[in-house]
Amino acid sequence: MKKSQKKEYNSTLKLRAKITAYTVDKKNLTKKIQIKIVYPKSKTEKLYKKSTIKLKKLGTYKINYYVTNPNNGMVTKVTSKVTVKDTKKPRISGVSSKKTLEYNAVKNLKYKVKAKLVSGKNMTSKIVIKVKEPGSKSYKKLSANAYKKYKFSKTGIYYVQYTVANPYNKKAVAKKETVITVKDTKTPLFAGITATRKAEYKDILNLKAGVTAKLVSGVNMTSGIAIKVKAPGAKQFQLLNAAAYTRYRFDALGIYVVQYSVTNPNNKNATAVKTMTVTVKDTKAPVISGVKEEQQIVTGDGLELRKDVRAVLLSGKDVTAQIKVSVKKPDGTESEWTAQGAFIFDKAGTYIVTYTAVNPDGGARSEAEMKVIVIDDQQIPVSPDNGQKSAPEQEIGN
Repeated sequence: MKKSQKKEYNSTLKLRAKITAYTVDKKNLTKKIQIKIVYPKSKTEKLYKKSTIKLKKLGTYKINYYVTNPNNGMVTKVTSKVTVKDTKKPRISGVSSKKTLEYNAVKNLKYKVKAKLVSGKNMTSKIVIKVKEPGSKSYKKLSANAYKKYKFSKTGIYYVQYTVANPYNKKAVAKKETVITVKDTKTPLFAGITATRKAEYKDILNLKAGVTAKLVSGVNMTSGIAIKVKAPGAKQFQLLNAAAYTRYRFDALGIYVVQYSVTNPNNKNATAVKTMTVTVKDTKAPVISGVKEEQQIVTGDGLELRKDVRAVLLSGKDVTAQIKVSVKKPDGTESEWTAQGAFIFDKAGTYIVTYTAVNPDGGARSEAEMKVIVIDDQQIPVSPDNGQKSAPEQEIGN
């Protein structure tokens, strides 16, 4: 029998192994041995009848063996002290082998993670947490403030390591690790897209100028932007290639709808869509045609001032009916000509006929002038051949 020995917590001790008792005359009393135990932190001795005991308490057990000599009634007592310790690795629970998190997620790395010794002593407060971030070669120990609100600010793979040592055996260290894959699966973010815009008829614009897209994690997604346009009167959007959207021509009046979309490559269901409406108008000055630079006539003759004169917007809209005609006479007086038929030039001199056309959408105006030189019919030279007055010189420039 060992007078003292050490045992591991929760181990089984055979109380009668190699325990014998004999009288001096060799009479075997082994079966008469009585066992009494004083448990750790107790002073009371208790009779124990089983041959084995599960050591479920830490501390020192006193195993007292008693045997009575039937020849003289004398009692022999022998004590064996058994010191029970918990020296094995602690047990860590609540650590998953792997998980996936969203970029910028904030987590308590110790949430639901627990540790205890085999004997049941709580070791959770002694857990050491280390993290190896994506791109890093080494682990970094985290303070309590850090691991309680740890922010996963990078995409990639994190290694989170949990360790705890047995205070009774520094070499007994439990270790567990979780592999955390951090992804950015959220809808991308657009910048540089205005909700509404105005454009002039026939303007050519780069629809992608100033427009950018990126993931929440900052990854540039601008090259992945798809641009579609629904022109005025169209029922469907048309997907544009780079050549088309970098020099897109607004060749119709009305409202265009420009649609921008980009998909997160980590999540095909996360697509950002933004639209811009472009109102296209023709607000530039009309183009006046058919106005002659100069004409010569004699007094008393007339001209139909509106004949062959037209005014058209760049978009093709005819605004001829809105043309205003004013006549400045040789004496300097000027008045608008609104009557139908011919204007009679009754005085000799130079007349200035001004044509004014105004764009009804925006007020841009254009003017054209015609100079009319009126010769007094009394001053027309007589032809030596027939004695008649010569005809006025024909229109210049025709």
